[in-house]
Amino acid sequence: VLQLALVNGTPLAEANKVTFFPVCLDEPSFRSSVRVFKRCISREALAALKAVQPYYASKVRDLPIEGSVLLIISKLDNIDKHRMLVVVEEGYTISDVTIRTKDGMVAKPPIKPDIWMPMKDSAELSSVDFSAVQFEGQDEMNMDVYSSVDVFLNEPELALGAMRLRTFLPLCIRHVETIVNSFGKLFFGE
Repeated sequence: VLQLALVNGTPLAEANKVTFFPVCLDEPSFRSSVRVFKRCISREALAALKAVQPYYASKVRDLPIEGSVLLIISKLDNIDKHRMLVVVEEGYTISDVTIRTKDGMVAKPPIKPDIWMPMKDSAELSSVDFSAVQFEGQDEMNMDVYSSVDVFLNEPELALGAMRLRTFLPLCIRHVETIVNSFGKLFFGE
């Protein structure tokens, strides 16, 4: 927004004092937020800022406002200002179990539960149901267990549940890049 004000001819000293990127949940909050700097930017820039707001974008796309990536980024930014650590946790899942007997029989017992589980002290992470596997007469077998560990963002203040960091962070980055690139094309000739 500072750059938008500078392009519009606002002196740096003034623009530096009044500009920020608002993230609003409703139209009145947006109007209130931009009143301090709307005279510093063009109408087109103001419309572009409005178009990326969580309340506006969710209405246009008919999606819940809580899922707005910009809103989530804003909440994480505010949380981070007030404490050092955003809550992350490790998750564990078993993706496949294969049992091979000496005589070549292969069994794939069901995995319970087939979901990501938080890794906590003394927690049962998963179990395998061997009831369907015929062990009679087998004195030797091999079992391959394929599992994964990943890091999840599980910030209670977001109320979205655990989100896989490797999926969520690129989504946030792409969203910010999209906003920056569209503003660059619209207002800076990039």
